[in-house]
Amino acid sequence: DQQGIKPADDGLNKFLNALQSIVKAATDAGVLAPKAGNTTLTVNGVDNKDGAKVLAIDKPGAAVGEKASLIVSAVSGEEILASIVASKEGDQALGAAADGTTTAMSFAKGGTKDNLSNANTPKAAAVAGGIALRSLVKDGKLASHNDNSEKAV
Repeated sequence: DQQGIKPADDGLNKFLNALQSIVKAATDAGVLAPKAGNTTLTVNGVDNKDGAKVLAIDKPGAAVGEKASLIVSAVSGEEILASIVASKEGDQALGAAADGTTTAMSFAKGGTKDNLSNANTPKAAAVAGGIALRSLVKDGKLASHNDNSEKAV
């Protein structure tokens, strides 16, 4: 197992502010604001909460890449962007179980695998937004299961 690495807050904040500024400029010019989705981590009857473990700052345990890709593919880019721009700089890393109000920024900052995957109620777009934010920042790293390299993310 390879544990994920939480990116530095200033790196996350730079990307968050940049995306928020782009969306503001677009909406000021008359483009509709991106709409958030309500899809949870259960997609088509399949519970994908283990996919959130890709954002763990400890070792994720079992292979999580396949479930993470199902979460990301369950939502649109618009929903992912909406979840990111709804985040705040001060959103904290997960010190407790994720739920339906957990933001993309909190997911990007990560938490233990147990806090990330304790429930199937978090929004898929927030998890996908967290994956996107962490992936954009130079020092961020997603967790992976190294015994099965084709399942690494």
